[in-house]
Amino acid sequence: MTVDNPRRTVGAGPITVSRWWEAGLDAVAVLSVIVVVWRQPGVLTSPAALAVLIGVSVAVAARRRFALTAAAVAAAVSAAGALVTSDVILAVWVLAQVCLFSVPLRRSRAATLGAAVALAAVLFTDAVVRTRVAPLDPVSLALVGWTTAIAGAGLTLRAQRDHMEAVRRQADAAIAARNSEIRRRVSDERLRIARDLHDAVAHNIAVISLHAGAAEQALAGRPADAREALREVRGASRTVLGEMQSILRVLRSDADNDDAEPIISAATVPGLIAHFRALGVEVVSDGLDLSGLEPAADVAAYRLLQEALTNAHRHGTGAIQVAATRANGELRLEVSNRVQLRRSGGTAGFGLIGMRERVNSAGGRLDTKHEEDRFVLTAHLPVTHERER
Repeated sequence: MTVDNPRRTVGAGPITVSRWWEAGLDAVAVLSVIVVVWRQPGVLTSPAALAVLIGVSVAVAARRRFALTAAAVAAAVSAAGALVTSDVILAVWVLAQVCLFSVPLRRSRAATLGAAVALAAVLFTDAVVRTRVAPLDPVSLALVGWTTAIAGAGLTLRAQRDHMEAVRRQADAAIAARNSEIRRRVSDERLRIARDLHDAVAHNIAVISLHAGAAEQALAGRPADAREALREVRGASRTVLGEMQSILRVLRSDADNDDAEPIISAATVPGLIAHFRALGVEVVSDGLDLSGLEPAADVAAYRLLQEALTNAHRHGTGAIQVAATRANGELRLEVSNRVQLRRSGGTAGFGLIGMRERVNSAGGRLDTKHEEDRFVLTAHLPVTHERER
């Protein structure tokens, strides 16, 4: 199964957007240096101007790795440049702002605020001292506003990046939860299919085996009994094929299987018991009332009795006792029979495991125990509120 990449569903990557912004500012920085050199060729012959221009250019080149240090160096070079030369001061201011833009993308908001205040103070002092404009002159105030805008733009881009990363983490978590739920449902469905196949096949195969053996013994001297046994084999074969086809129809259906009508239910238990009695099994089930069960418990009750009666017939001796009582909002279904001595080292088969899983999935519980020479299986199944009242 494939799922969409959450990074495709969220939108353009914020890291990519940041890189585009910084690439654009790289172009601005390069263009500023080219313009100042082209318009003032004497910069290349002025050691002070060249040193200032090179110093702030190195800061711009290193700002991605050392953002705060580059901003501090650019501010310091701007202050020194204002004292030694005015030829390149405007380009230096531009390059310093480029360094400042990278700070909020890589460092904390407090570090950004400190760098912005320091650079604004340097530019404001340069404007007031060197150009001798008034402190409230639009030029000096524009430099402060320019610095504030650059820092604000970087913080906004950082906030957008943090938000997009949070959205991506949410999307990753949601997809992981959905995939986990899908895997859980697939696992549950596999267990349900395994239980249905076992319940549908095991009982009828046992019946087929029993009657096939009877037919083999009666074939020579009692042809009528042999024919009867073969008819039972044919009937059991049709039954197991019908149940298999019903399960396959459910698997092939596009509809929600949980809403489909159950293949069997507790209402068909009398027919199940009659079938065992026809096989010669003594089943005592006077006054057995399984009505009013929850839908999942309704199916579980039938499958539980089918498996329990099959096991009792194959491994037990004597009559099989089946009883049902109601108390505290649940139905207590008990199946007991005499058994031979247990073999040491035996392990529980899939039938008992499947019964326990089915009862648990229906909201009930299953208990098994040996009482002297009897095996007792007890299921507690939930009933509907209407039936309980």
